[in-house]
Amino acid sequence: MAAVAVFATVLSIFITAVTKTQQGPQEQELALAERAVNRAVVSCYAMEGFYPPSIEYLVENYGLDIDFDKYYVHHEAFASNVYPTVWVVRR
Repeated sequence: MAAVAVFATVLSIFITAVTKTQQGPQEQELALAERAVNRAVVSCYAMEGFYPPSIEYLVENYGLDIDFDKYYVHHEAFASNVYPTVWVVRR
């Protein structure tokens, strides 16, 4: 009985470790995608004097390259001189 309990404990620790190892690169990819969007937003403001009206504008004019099948990018612009609300989530 003790052997079964030890085996179950070791197995659960192993599964937890594998799950956390797999999540690390995914979180890094998401952070890189978010940084790319924010960098493009700031570049647009620096170059043109206004924040972008949409994500499509950044893709067309600033070469933003995001896998839209993998990520959902939310962009909400209030005014051209106010930093837009931008966030990226995994689909």
